[in-house]
Amino acid sequence: MSKGSRVNALLVEILLAILFFALSATVILQCFSAAYEQANRAEARDCALYAAQNVAAALYAAEDRAQALRDRGFSEDESWVLEGEGWRLSVSLDSQAAGAGVMETAEILATAGETALFRLPVARYLPKEAVQ
Repeated sequence: MSKGSRVNALLVEILLAILFFALSATVILQCFSAAYEQANRAEARDCALYAAQNVAAALYAAEDRAQALRDRGFSEDESWVLEGEGWRLSVSLDSQAAGAGVMETAEILATAGETALFRLPVARYLPKEAVQ
């Protein structure tokens, strides 16, 4: 084998090694990028869940549910809306009167962009004596 062909074989081998490491770096970069995005989504979901639980507790305890939502920074559009960092809470309020009292319900919907993260229903029954 001549000296020139050995050099060519070495160069091809080095080129293949460089190509392999470049491909490996690309795959690893994609893995880290996907992990970063997943961590951001999880953080937004956790923050939204924490905020939704606080709102649910406030709605359960409040005498004036609309004022409780205003106090927590909600704005009234078609439903009550609170924007967070990467998430959004929408609250819809409802109440149904019955002979023995009133059933107050609310549904808290958390979204991130166009994706629904979760729904949290809240219900409270007020006997007739408590409503008067």
